[in-house]
Amino acid sequence: MANISKRTVDYYTNLGLLQPKRSSSNYRYYDECDLEILQMIEQCKSLHMPLCEIKELVRNKREAPNAEQLLALTKDVNQRMQQLEQEMSLLISQINSLSEEEQHEVRQKLSVQGTTLLHSLLLLLPYKQEKN
Repeated sequence: MANISKRTVDYYTNLGLLQPKRSSSNYRYYDECDLEILQMIEQCKSLHMPLCEIKELVRNKREAPNAEQLLALTKDVNQRMQQLEQEMSLLISQINSLSEEEQHEVRQKLSVQGTTLLHSLLLLLPYKQEKN
C-alpha cells in the first residue's frame, strides 16, 4: 500500500490513524480515503510532526464533510428558507394589521434580529480581497 510496509500500516491501524474496512472473510481493506490519510501521515512524519498532532489532523480530515454532504445540507437549508419566506409573508400581513405604534415596535425588534442574522450569513460567504 503506497510503498509502505505492512508493519507500518499495522502500526497506524493499531494507533487508530487508519480504519480499514473488513471483508466477509475478515480481511482488512483500505479505500481511497485511507490511502490519502496514509500519504498525509507520511508527509507529516517527514516534517517530524509528533504523532499526537498527526492524529488530530487525521481526526479533522475524517470529520470534515464531503461535497455530497454539503450539497444535501444546502438543499435542506434552501427548503427551510422557503418555509421561512412563507412564514414571513404571514407575519407581514399580521404586522400590517397592528396600530402604527405597534408596527414600529415590532419592526425595530425585527431589524435588530435581521441585522444579526445578516452578519452571521456574511461570515459564511467566502471573502475575496480585491487587489488594487
